[in-house]
Amino acid sequence: MGEREELENSVFREHEVLAILIKYLKEEGWKIKQQIKIDGGRIDIGAVKEGEILLIEAKGEDKGGYTSAEMNFQMGLGQLMSRMKEKGAKYGLAFPLTGDFMKVLQKYRGSFAFEKLGIYLIPVERDGNCRMISPHEVIEFLKDLTDVIGANREEGSVNVIKFENDDEGYKDWLRRNPNGYVINCPYSLNPNNMFLHKATCHTISGSPARGDTWTCGQYFKICSNENAELERWARERINRRVQYCRHCEP
Repeated sequence: MGEREELENSVFREHEVLAILIKYLKEEGWKIKQQIKIDGGRIDIGAVKEGEILLIEAKGEDKGGYTSAEMNFQMGLGQLMSRMKEKGAKYGLAFPLTGDFMKVLQKYRGSFAFEKLGIYLIPVERDGNCRMISPHEVIEFLKDLTDVIGANREEGSVNVIKFENDDEGYKDWLRRNPNGYVINCPYSLNPNNMFLHKATCHTISGSPARGDTWTCGQYFKICSNENAELERWARERINRRVQYCRHCEP
């Protein structure tokens, strides 16, 4: 599989966001209807529980990267606002919690817009995790999110995360990103000992075959949901293509 195919396969599209979100809402006891016609157009999901009405617009990724993520997020907000015609309803915007969307969210850090407009944010992850961020919680959510990004992001790319002396953070990333990729990187940056793996590869997940740590010894981990980003990261540091693991064949 080439880099382009791998990148396309990693794209978190709108229909996937909807499928995960609907499953989550049903498990939480909401009754669901899709593509509801309302004054001003259609909205992706209508949910009812114990007299509460929740109307949700959902957006996903495409091949356009950050620029398209920004456009999709802003389009979703615009569509949602134009359809806020039911005073008693709650309104939410669902989106995939990916690198590009996380970068978009950084632009809204400190903004009171979501609280003032009464808009819920609903980040959706590939592993099925969803979270309803109420309007008054959005500011804190965005602060926490961008603090984490800033602490772990590798310089020059929001899509590449470094885990150093942080086994719990690394294992949590693996759990949340089963379709991602990892470079097992020695501090020496010796290219002969640097390999690119799938996140599910048994050699960089589970229990360490040697020692009892993944990120606190002679190696740290560079992670991304995009194979091409890790290839670029490696070329910039070792001036050659990173080796591929022969076990998982990423």
